[in-house]
Amino acid sequence: MALFLSGRLEDILAQEKKKVGMLLIDVQEGLLSAENDSIANTKIKRMRELLLFGRANNYPLYTIELDPDEAGRTIPYLQNVLTGYSLARCITKNGPSAFRRTTLKQDLQDDQVKALVLMGLSMNYCVLDSARDARKHGFDVITSPSVMIGGLGGIDPFYLQHCRLYDDELQQVTSPASERLSII
Repeated sequence: MALFLSGRLEDILAQEKKKVGMLLIDVQEGLLSAENDSIANTKIKRMRELLLFGRANNYPLYTIELDPDEAGRTIPYLQNVLTGYSLARCITKNGPSAFRRTTLKQDLQDDQVKALVLMGLSMNYCVLDSARDARKHGFDVITSPSVMIGGLGGIDPFYLQHCRLYDDELQQVTSPASERLSII
């Protein structure tokens, strides 16, 4: 059984029939480690490519931040893509999920978004909680390990069972669905 669906996210999204929105979760100055992590840097570059693709295709782009007074703002390298874009919104959250005690669900409904591309920090905590809540609210979730930082312990089975998880820039991996793949 294939662990990932095969395909580069831009190609997949170009074929998507549902309205797509993108969530950039917790990629904030105060949350990233100070060390220059080459894996994280590669993933952040990939996030920027997707945000630029989203902007070029008029997707609503949502920056989700923990309290900026404590965690800092979204890193400038990504924030610069969003600045001046009329379909970009910044939402502050108080817990791991982008949906709880925020306006995100209503904003997505107002924008008629049906499918979400999730990317960000803490693949098996904040991004995962947001993916779970997105599915509970009826949104399709599309993501790839190439746009999620962190993942000690591997990919949570929820992604495999309830989301469209693509290999994106990686080679397609084939292994039992119960096997967990370590990313970082």
